[in-house]
Amino acid sequence: KGFSPIGNSTIQFTGNYNGNGFIVESLFIDRPNGGYVAFIGYADNASITKLGIKNASITGVNVAGLAGYKLGNE
Repeated sequence: KGFSPIGNSTIQFTGNYNGNGFIVESLFIDRPNGGYVAFIGYADNASITKLGIKNASITGVNVAGLAGYKLGNE
């Protein structure tokens, strides 16, 4: 299954994530039945800054690289 996304529909990520300019490389997530599949699956009133994704292989429903579902804030 690979990486387990940070945050889901039950427990959303609500903090501040400063990647400090780093890039997550070769991210692998294989969750074909999972919704909003990404590095951060669900974010609500969260701040995600200075973070990149490169060479990702992500399988799921409503797939994204950085954030699958995000409400509010930046």
